[in-house]
Amino acid sequence: MRAPTFRMLSWAAALAAVGATACGRDWDKYDPRLAEGTGGSQGTGGQGTGGQGTGGQGTGAGGADSGGTGGTGGAGGAQPPCAGDTFECLPNGSAHHCVNDAWVELGPCPLGCDVGSRSCGVPSNVGAAELLAGSSPLVLAGAPDTVFDTDTGEITRGGNQLRPPVVGLDPSTGIAFATHAQGGGEPGLGVFSMDGLTVPAGTTLRGAGTNALVLLVDGDVTLHGLVTVAASSQSAGPGGYAGGAAGAPGDGSCGGLLGSGTPVSNGCASGSGGAGHPAGGGPGGASTCSAPDAHVGGLGGPGACGTPELVPLVGGSGGGGGVVIPNFGSLAGPGGGGGGAVQITATGTLTVSGTGRIHAGGGGGGETVTGGGAGGGAGGAILLEAPAVTVATGAILAANGGGGGAGDCT
Repeated sequence: MRAPTFRMLSWAAALAAVGATACGRDWDKYDPRLAEGTGGSQGTGGQGTGGQGTGGQGTGAGGADSGGTGGTGGAGGAQPPCAGDTFECLPNGSAHHCVNDAWVELGPCPLGCDVGSRSCGVPSNVGAAELLAGSSPLVLAGAPDTVFDTDTGEITRGGNQLRPPVVGLDPSTGIAFATHAQGGGEPGLGVFSMDGLTVPAGTTLRGAGTNALVLLVDGDVTLHGLVTVAASSQSAGPGGYAGGAAGAPGDGSCGGLLGSGTPVSNGCASGSGGAGHPAGGGPGGASTCSAPDAHVGGLGGPGACGTPELVPLVGGSGGGGGVVIPNFGSLAGPGGGGGGAVQITATGTLTVSGTGRIHAGGGGGGETVTGGGAGGGAGGAILLEAPAVTVATGAILAANGGGGGAGDCT
């Protein structure tokens, strides 16, 4: 946001989900905290954790013996500086704030303006004008999945192209597309703009590509079906990082680290660590061999990635790959990919019904034959913002970390 002091995300009832623990538990959609994944047992990869100037007065002097003509009124004074710490919502949908006795214009407030909370609502991570870039609403049909490519802007369903891979407004669909870099080596953004979005029950909107998925809607959003940016095995969700290959740590700043192995006849190895996000990833399981072949599990990724505001919008890091025991014929599995990142911003209402689902989970670590198991990928990120956000009872917003893969020691 261009002026964080006055353009607060919190006013817009934003809901941010960051990577949580694995094991199939649904993330508490009202709790942004992230629990650590647990370490695996022998040879098992640890789990990832995954808003007036007044006119001058004229005076006239009368003649000595008769009334003279009154003087003309003075010219209106220049508008004096504003006073105090005034915040005003303007009729044109913008706002301004008094700072040091001068107005500071905050610009348009597409997500609404509120004097009480002194807030001008603007979308996170993108410019306000992009909310108005689309020209038509989108209502998804049934199966198969509708896939949004965050790198090209193409939208397909069952092999049929619904929107071509073009930048800007596509006249045939009324959906605009743009990409943005986020800097710092983080994945970019793939931004789709439209005038309304409905995902009926039984339908799936799936993000694909390397950029995080951003859906900007000048209107209402209703989700009865599934929106997913989840990882799939080693492959990250859009905006996330891939799991480590066999014998390699996971990608991303909070990727899981490797366990270790010993080239001896018993083939002992420990599991690799799960990826971290705001909290650290779970460590890999230790081997149970006696010294000198006992090995401590690989460390989980550090818990220093992402921000509570989800600015920038980044998914999860990858889990560490399975441990290869040198000269022992290991077939190590890859680490789980990090869950992707999705932002849905609406100028109207944003509703996730009781059947609605948003999934940004990390991928599970791969199984290893004769070696240490791979670590799970961290959960991704979910950001919802609108003047009114409703998450109904029964809805699920999940950004769990992936589970660690099983190891195998001979």
